[in-house]
Amino acid sequence: MNVTFELPNDELERRFLLEAEQNGFVGLKGHRDAGHIRASIYNATTYEQCKALTDFMSYFQKRFG
Repeated sequence: MNVTFELPNDELERRFLLEAEQNGFVGLKGHRDAGHIRASIYNATTYEQCKALTDFMSYFQKRFG
C-alpha cells in the first residue's frame, strides 16, 4: 500500500522530506510526475515502523501546523 499526502506548500514539503531523512525515513518523496509525499507500506513493514513514522509526522505537525 502507498499512503500519499501533500503539505500546504512546497517549502514545507522540502523541510518535511529533509527532516524525515535526518530521522531515518527515506524514499518518501512522491512520484516524479505526481510529486508530494508517499510512504510505501509493504507486508514486511512492522507496526513499530509505522508508529515511528506517525510519531514523526505528529511532531512535525505540532511544530509547523
